[in-house]
Amino acid sequence: MKFLNDKKGLTLVEVIVALAVIVMGVVAGLTLTVYYLKASMFGEHQLVSANLARESLEIIRAKRDTNWLAGVAWNNGIFEEGQVNFAPIFNPIDGSWAIEPADNVDVSDCNNCKLYLDNETGVYSADDSKVPTIFSRLLSIKEICWLDDLGEEAIRETGETCTEVNQELIGWEITSVVSFTASGREKQTQVVDRLYNWR
Repeated sequence: MKFLNDKKGLTLVEVIVALAVIVMGVVAGLTLTVYYLKASMFGEHQLVSANLARESLEIIRAKRDTNWLAGVAWNNGIFEEGQVNFAPIFNPIDGSWAIEPADNVDVSDCNNCKLYLDNETGVYSADDSKVPTIFSRLLSIKEICWLDDLGEEAIRETGETCTEVNQELIGWEITSVVSFTASGREKQTQVVDRLYNWR
């Protein structure tokens, strides 16, 4: 039983090696935690931006449907003639939406595209008295025309209209872009949809 009576302790080298292994494990755990927190935050930003982009398209769809129900032209009063870039503006006081011409074609530089958050209601709006967010939203439209001679539709280039080429306007291709900054870089979520004059 010589080993039971052995009074030797750990050497300094063994203690240093044991501490190094423990420190490496703790640092690796903290690194993974920070990575997962950043990934979680980025995922949240992507989800919010996708919903904001989708909301823009739903606003236009609702305005078109309201026109149908009111018995007026489907495209009445939705977009200003000759404009192609718009900012959907929510009025939290009366719950109404307005589609205003954007002051810039680039969502990152568009002042009236910036979104603010009302922390009490959780609603994003253009009300700059609320909390600034990292999100900006811009709508762009292209007209969809009907080509009688070919019996098919054609999407005009940005800024071109159906009336310029004597074609019937049957819808819009709408692109909703939401930009946000994550980890010092600009990210964008883009949703494209086509709305038609269909009843």
